[in-house]
Amino acid sequence: MHRRRASQPIVSLLLRLVAVSVVAAALGACGWQLRGAGGATLDGRAVQVVDRAGSADLMREVRRGVESAGGSYVGSAAAADLVLVLHGEGDRREVLSVGTDGEISEYELQYRLEYSVQRPDGEQLVGRQSLQTRRAYPHDPADAEAGRVLERELLAELRADAVRLMMFRLQVL
Repeated sequence: MHRRRASQPIVSLLLRLVAVSVVAAALGACGWQLRGAGGATLDGRAVQVVDRAGSADLMREVRRGVESAGGSYVGSAAAADLVLVLHGEGDRREVLSVGTDGEISEYELQYRLEYSVQRPDGEQLVGRQSLQTRRAYPHDPADAEAGRVLERELLAELRADAVRLMMFRLQVL
């Protein structure tokens, strides 16, 4: 009887492993996948970035995005498969809510990125488009410095989100 109790956890573990394997196989067979798993990539395509926005932070984020998407960043159109033109970026802050005391209690930060994509010969693949990302955040009038730091961090996150969306667009070309 002692042996039977010791083998029960092993049998239970094996049954769980079999159940998980069956579920994983069924989900994989129907095409379901985790977010970020697989999907389209740049497949080693070379991308030249033409910066008309004039932002070092944006260029750094775009370079990271191209490389993360499986592409390579090149300096000339002659070596490129795609030419990504960054036309501009902008951000703005709007009051989202005000407390009963008349003090601002929440802001919304908005970020906009304009871009287009063409072949090295100039053929337009994606006309000029605008991506917008936004996020709300609380405002504490008693700690203005913390608010400025939070706003800078959120702006960097919004820029990264916009670049990620732009990379998804590039990956399906």
